[in-house]
Amino acid sequence: MSEGYETVEKLLGDFFERNTAGDKDGVKAVVSEIDGKIRSGALESELFKDYFNNMYAGRGAINMAGLAKDYPRESIIRELLQNVFGCDYDEPNIKVMIEFLDEGQVKLTYNETGFRLEQMFYYLSVGRNDGDRKREGRFGLGAKSVFTNVDWFKMRSNTYSLRVVNDEGTLKVRELELNGKQFNHTEIIFALPENEQAALHENLVTLTSKKGSYINMVDLCFAFIRKKNLKSTDEEECVDRAFNIAVINYGKPEVVYKIQHHQRTPDDIRKVRFSENGKSVADFISAEYDGFTYLVPYAISGAKVEAGKVLMSKYNYFSTFELTGFVKAESPDFVDEKLSAFFVSVPNKYITNNRSGIKYDSLEKCAEKIEHGILSVADEYKRLFVLDMQENPNLPGYYMLSPKQYVFKFFYNYVNTSTIVKGLREKFGNSVSVVFPDGGEPVLFENIRKNGFFSERGGVSKEEHEDGSARKALEQDIEQMNNWYGRDVNHALLAKYRWDVPGTDEGGEEYLYKFYKDGNEFLMASDGGKRVKDYELGAGFKSIISLKLDDCIKNGMVEDENSLADAFAVIDEMFGENYRIAMKYFQFVITSGTAQIQFEISKINIKNLKKACDVLEAHEMRFENHQIFNQVVTLMVNSFTIGKDTVTFLKEVKRQGGEINLTLDINKRYRFSVYGKQFMIPPNVTNSDLLEIVGDVYSLIESGLFNNRVFDFGYSTGRFTFDTQDIMSTLPECKSAAAVEQMIAKIFVCDLGIDKIALLDANNRLMKIVGTDTPISQADKDKTAKYIILRDGLSKAKYAGFVEFLLTGENNNLLHNLYSGTEDPNVILIDQMPYYFKPVPSIKRNEFEFMLREVRRIAPYERLNPRAYGYYFARDINSKLYGYGGVCPCCGYQTGVLNSFVVKTISIGIIDNDKEKKFRFSLYLCRNDAAAVAGWLIDDVSIGGMSPFLWLEEVKEVDVIPPEFLYVRIKYRKQVSYDVCEPDKKGNTMLETVYDGAPETFDVVLTPMMAAKWFEDNTNPRPAAPVTPSEKKPQHNRAEAPFVQPTNPADRKDAPNVPDKRPNNRPKTEPMVGEEDENKDLGALEM
Repeated sequence: MSEGYETVEKLLGDFFERNTAGDKDGVKAVVSEIDGKIRSGALESELFKDYFNNMYAGRGAINMAGLAKDYPRESIIRELLQNVFGCDYDEPNIKVMIEFLDEGQVKLTYNETGFRLEQMFYYLSVGRNDGDRKREGRFGLGAKSVFTNVDWFKMRSNTYSLRVVNDEGTLKVRELELNGKQFNHTEIIFALPENEQAALHENLVTLTSKKGSYINMVDLCFAFIRKKNLKSTDEEECVDRAFNIAVINYGKPEVVYKIQHHQRTPDDIRKVRFSENGKSVADFISAEYDGFTYLVPYAISGAKVEAGKVLMSKYNYFSTFELTGFVKAESPDFVDEKLSAFFVSVPNKYITNNRSGIKYDSLEKCAEKIEHGILSVADEYKRLFVLDMQENPNLPGYYMLSPKQYVFKFFYNYVNTSTIVKGLREKFGNSVSVVFPDGGEPVLFENIRKNGFFSERGGVSKEEHEDGSARKALEQDIEQMNNWYGRDVNHALLAKYRWDVPGTDEGGEEYLYKFYKDGNEFLMASDGGKRVKDYELGAGFKSIISLKLDDCIKNGMVEDENSLADAFAVIDEMFGENYRIAMKYFQFVITSGTAQIQFEISKINIKNLKKACDVLEAHEMRFENHQIFNQVVTLMVNSFTIGKDTVTFLKEVKRQGGEINLTLDINKRYRFSVYGKQFMIPPNVTNSDLLEIVGDVYSLIESGLFNNRVFDFGYSTGRFTFDTQDIMSTLPECKSAAAVEQMIAKIFVCDLGIDKIALLDANNRLMKIVGTDTPISQADKDKTAKYIILRDGLSKAKYAGFVEFLLTGENNNLLHNLYSGTEDPNVILIDQMPYYFKPVPSIKRNEFEFMLREVRRIAPYERLNPRAYGYYFARDINSKLYGYGGVCPCCGYQTGVLNSFVVKTISIGIIDNDKEKKFRFSLYLCRNDAAAVAGWLIDDVSIGGMSPFLWLEEVKEVDVIPPEFLYVRIKYRKQVSYDVCEPDKKGNTMLETVYDGAPETFDVVLTPMMAAKWFEDNTNPRPAAPVTPSEKKPQHNRAEAPFVQPTNPADRKDAPNVPDKRPNNRPKTEPMVGEEDENKDLGALEM
């Protein structure tokens, strides 16, 4: 390259570098140097052309293709006009001519002051501009988007001109003149395919009748609003400015558009007027807040109905010009929102680089700005937002609201349909006013809402909605609310209901308003959304519940935890679980449907922290998010801690029943945790304080906080004495009486309620706490001066277990067994209804077979564990297959302890077919009656009115055993003696005289289990085969009780036949269940 090119490269490099750094003086100096060299001929324009061509070639066709994709051809005229309106002008009449020529050429001429040298450089560069924030989008990528979407492009202004061609995606500067002939103003010519030239022409000549793809009427109005200053150096807005845009086709003017401000009188609202060929088409009101511009139709010409339709079309948001609606984030997302007759222009900093849409991460910020802006606009133009209360022609005696101004509908439509701006309806409504039928000044929604209350019904059916009963209920609600209100001042009441069809989307809302104003009453009722609208007037009404909250909410705040509990009790009563809790500026905002309650909690004075937190925890799921819930709990904790040191605060929390835990901080140090808030553990805290505060000795042990601290809990010597010889004889490991006595002397007791032992050194410091499952090391034994058993109130047997562990290193319960008793526990039957309250059942065959299997399964226990055997006849299997429980069927004795009952088995001879047969049966009796049965002479047994053997045959045959088959009658006579005799010389008791008593009858009902036993004992009369106990595992001096496996009935052997030598058919009674030797080693039994 020549030396001249290197100079250009260096100078332009300095220019762009200083531009990037924001060095305006540096930029000005470089431009002055370049201009001087060009004017003097030291540098030629051709060198600058080469520089930009090299820059374009470096970006390549691929980059240009991407640029074309981001900036479609439809953006051409917008980008050019954006540059037009960003220029400086000497006069307020800005004139733009768009002329269509042959061969697809379009010429754009406008009367700006002309380009400067630095602006030419910006125009040809990529991603550069002059840094003037007032001239949005004038130069940089906007110009490149035009270059990449036309075949060629020419421009001349002042002494500068250029020509750029698009060579299959690569931009090339064919001509560049930086010191040419003077041309006043600016002229641009570019070439399009003829079909696209025709589409652009069609768009421009039909701006007021169609929404075009290239540009629209709203675009031009926003551009006019943004162009406040004729020159970038001006400080004051040029109010008299006007845009004049002429469209010329082959030299023939077709249409002229004009945009200017319009006011009828100085006090009138200033509007933006759009005219076509000298006739007004539409007037707009506009406002600007925080860089956002709002444009709303105010009036449409009666002769231009099409213009109204154009404005009601669907538009995206704007950035001076309409955005495409596409948002580029990490993944494509669309703003699912279209605007109609309410337009918003967003500052460039919130939109994507290619102006396709709002940046994804700016949506929330834009929503906040727009919400604030709309409220400001509404406040500025609130005299336009007036609703007239007129009579409802379809419902005599009722009224309806109707907007007085056209513009209100557009505001209301946006506020109610916007997906970006939410929760704006109520706030917007505060700028709306109502003119009542009695005349007078308009009354703001805000003032009506101050004394507005509502009630809401839910769960209304479609039938109640259609038959009118739900509407009548609203009238009753209005009267009830008026009685609750109880004042004559102006107020408004709203009753509403929601109806639906469960499982479908069908449903809706109906309402009834009643306004009380200056002694007059006005009713307004909904009509299913046909004509009547309340324009969200009721959105700011307070729930009637707020009247009920007056007792617990004073001056808009709750005073203490009791007031908080009372407030939530009222809210729960009114709303049930159908409400949400939010918080703004430490005010609870409780919402249910459209009802809202607010009260402050920042000044609450907490005296009982647990009660306050219990109230909050009971409503935790009602909070909008967990962060709010945690903030409120922290507020309660902070209120309670005022004026208290840490230990005092924590002890009070514990005394109130609060939970305090230990938690590790990021430095792995333990802290107290109270309701989610952490507190440091003071260095001077004692073990007693720790236990009182935490309450969980196990967590304190696990944390190691007790270790190496002085053991300051109270302890004493054990209250039991032990015989050294007894211990040595029981524990073979103990060889020295002195060693045993020395160890026992070191044992103390402290009532911490845990089965562990604390080891203290000679300084009374805690070394460690151990359990009885791991032996104490010899090293620890050598250092230990005292062994503290951490549980008091132990029995001597349990205390002896700890002694055995300390003496031998393990507890095998040898000393425990030495000092413990061997009494059997009382067996209690819980929650079983007495059998006599239950109907005697019909037993199906499968049920009876199940009972038979049970009887066979437990048969071995009758001999091996007779006490537990009886329990099977006491318990219910289910409500039908029940047992006797704690009731004696003979005498009616009733108790909850089953130890009092036994199963008595009796064997008698009964004549069947002229031959005596043995019949074996059993009775569930209390021990008194079981002993008395041994003195019965049984004459007869009948079951269901049948002999026992006939009963057995019937049971075999029937599919269902009827209830009468379970009724038993026993006829007997008692044998009694009145002599109490001394034993003879051999030790035998001799009865001198025995008498037969009078005949008696004993009626009893068999339970299903007992009936199965009677059947089994007489159809398969074989006792269980001997059961070999499982291998016994000796454990010191006591043997384990073997588990007895039931014997299969098929394996049983016949028992020896013992002749009955008793006279007069005295029953041969088998040993009573439970009467065996209580010292017998019985098997463990599964119940």
